[in-house]
Amino acid sequence: MKIGIIKYKKYEERVLLDGTFIIDDLFKIILHDPDYEKFQIIDEKDNLLLSTSYSEIGENVNYLVVVQVKRDVEILGTTYNAFNTPPFVHKTKVTWKVNSGICRTKKEAQQYAERINRKAKLLIEKFIPRKSGLEEHFNIKPTVMKVTDLNGKQLEVTNLKEAIRQARDFKDLQHTPSIPTDGERQNYWKDLYEKLLKLKSKNLT
Repeated sequence: MKIGIIKYKKYEERVLLDGTFIIDDLFKIILHDPDYEKFQIIDEKDNLLLSTSYSEIGENVNYLVVVQVKRDVEILGTTYNAFNTPPFVHKTKVTWKVNSGICRTKKEAQQYAERINRKAKLLIEKFIPRKSGLEEHFNIKPTVMKVTDLNGKQLEVTNLKEAIRQARDFKDLQHTPSIPTDGERQNYWKDLYEKLLKLKSKNLT
């Protein structure tokens, strides 16, 4: 199972690239979170497979580009008339930018951005395991187990092994420097980790 790493200015978040991973939510973080720095995908041996940082691109490392449309307004000149409200009238030129490219119209820019982001989505999907042909044909659903978290919310677990590994990784994570909510988050994942281990032990008996 591949792991996605979302790196922020002061910490990083690790997520499993399984059927529950939502690519659109990742794109929102990449495009709109002010603390976001980069996204990476690594394999089980911590080998880098994909990155949004161009400096990390190599023979076996894919480059991920996610873009959005930006409106750029250039003031070409200003006319002043004291009898008008407002008195200043600006002559402007509007261009639509996607990454470093300039488009003539907003529609053209949106279509261009959609094509790039569609390719980015397909690139990420390559690292997310799909159902087997048998599962697709007969619509076989994985065994669902349930566990209650520290907040009293019931969680569904379809891959116990990966859930245990994720909880194990998260239970000791903290910000650098630490923040007041670190202890609360660690307690949450530690509690969930212990409950998942009990669930595993129960299934073995």
